[in-house]
Amino acid sequence: MNRLVLAATVPLLLLGACERVEEEGGDADEAPATTRAGTEPAAIDTPGVASSMDAELSIAENMAASGELTTLHAAVEAAGLAETLAGVGPYTLFAPTDAAFQAVDAGELIERGGPELVSLINSHLLPGVVTAEDLRNAVESGGGSIELATMAGAMLTVTADGDGLVLASGDSRARITAADLGQANGLIHVVDGVLEP
Repeated sequence: MNRLVLAATVPLLLLGACERVEEEGGDADEAPATTRAGTEPAAIDTPGVASSMDAELSIAENMAASGELTTLHAAVEAAGLAETLAGVGPYTLFAPTDAAFQAVDAGELIERGGPELVSLINSHLLPGVVTAEDLRNAVESGGGSIELATMAGAMLTVTADGDGLVLASGDSRARITAADLGQANGLIHVVDGVLEP
């Protein structure tokens, strides 16, 4: 079983570095088990999304079934990334709600598809499993903020704001509103904004 471990040193955190470790007895060909028993969402401003998640389904399947992630699901399909997010992973997805996409008028971008849309989706995606606790601990160790490299190669700055976590990419900002939603192939953190690379 694989688990993503954020490096404990500030220089590596600032580069968004992370390390995978294989636990004893794990099989590299096995699909990783990323669901944590007893894990509750850290903050739920979006109870509909949290309550519609099934830890036995993949990220792609849960997005398709959720009534509040339909725009993200359409964007993932248009970008040709549905198969990736249905795959073994593991991945951590910062998932903007439909309301978040409405604020940036993403319809034209989704219709156009192409590399720009792929980059947008991958800017919300991290390899491995990164929990809200991992992020909080890293922010604390990093002196108040850290940077994480997304699958698009863009950097996300993570800071704490009270009990919550805020992500920033360029001029765009998003707050995690429901954290640690276990998936068969990773985690979803629901966010209230679209992070534009």
